Amino acid sequence: MVDLRDFNLPKDTVLEISDKDFEIIKQDWEKISKLINESKAEELSEGMTNYLGACTKAATGAEFTTQVGSEIKPKPRAYSFKTKFINELINTQIIGNDHSAAINSIVKDANELKNNSLEEIIISRFLPFYPTNKKVWSQQDLIENFKIKTNEKSQKNLNNMIIRRILNLPTSKAEVTSEEIEKAEIRLKTITLRDGNLKEHFKFQSVPSFEALVSENWEDSSVADFLDRTKFLLLVFNDLNDKQPGKNTYETNPEKIFFVGAKFWNMPASDIYGPCKAVWESDVDKLKKGVELTYTKDSSGKVKILNNFIKPSLENVLHLRPGASKSQYNAPYYKTIIENGKEKKIYMNNSSKLPCNSKWINRPEAEKDIYTDNYMVKQAWWLSKDYIFEQIKDLLR
Repeated sequence: MVDLRDFNLPKDTVLEISDKDFEIIKQDWEKISKLINESKAEELSEGMTNYLGACTKAATGAEFTTQVGSEIKPKPRAYSFKTKFINELINTQIIGNDHSAAINSIVKDANELKNNSLEEIIISRFLPFYPTNKKVWSQQDLIENFKIKTNEKSQKNLNNMIIRRILNLPTSKAEVTSEEIEKAEIRLKTITLRDGNLKEHFKFQSVPSFEALVSENWEDSSVADFLDRTKFLLLVFNDLNDKQPGKNTYETNPEKIFFVGAKFWNMPASDIYGPCKAVWESDVDKLKKGVELTYTKDSSGKVKILNNFIKPSLENVLHLRPGASKSQYNAPYYKTIIENGKEKKIYMNNSSKLPCNSKWINRPEAEKDIYTDNYMVKQAWWLSKDYIFEQIKDLLR
């Protein structure tokens, strides 16, 4: 919840809300009020709206209240402006740093918002590039259409460059951003399908420390907070490239990568406080009591460590999986390597200390210094690719 007292503003401070912002706030209010009037307050989340949110207001997240016309007890909530929305008003009107003007806007005229929501307006910018019977837009088509200059360095950022052009935003920034995207705290996520199937799980939050994680309770956890307040703009592409001959990597021909569509999505409260809560509590409990680790080797002799965290599925939605680039089960240390004929020390920091010693199965006695009891490879929270596919499958035609 935003408390203006935290900004140390003078008591007589006046913040003006533009006509455009007012229309977006009005749309947010109507969306919140509709659920309350339909006795569906338990479905409210901050991620549903843009500038005005229905944030939880209880002293602890475990508290609930009553609602008229339903026996389901929702969380007590209060109207609150999004933090970044207030920050932009203060930056523009008090500090004098007109940041929103510098980053440009998607909606140029407040009258656009009279008959369409912010989400509808943004999606409408992408509609001309949706696949039809006459035209399916490839990356290459979009590059040529918008006269985008590409090189090896820009390949990784190519989708962002295309999205900025579609939304008519400045192309000099690495990330796609606008006044509306910043104020509403919208997160853009490019999702790439491999021949119609989702390529990978959806990473959304790293675990900074296992010890900090187990000190949280679900209702007040960083995961619950993030999922409750976050709205995503999902941009979907379908990659039909083949594997490179003799390699396990795929070609990156832009003529074989096609734009599928875009949609706004926030996780329903029933999924946040249902399956996500169940997985979070189960895996955190395992960390508290000692995660189970199993030492295995594949057919080539490569070591693979398995754990007893809940595995990803459509039903479980949420899961823990490694967030570090390399596997590590001992304390961070310096490793000496040879680079260009010279010795170089690199810091191996891909592990995090466990709150309780792990329980090893089949670990060789001689490798206890490498696979220790009190460190584990860093983890992150991910949404399962099956679950995310369910959210975007309506875009596939």
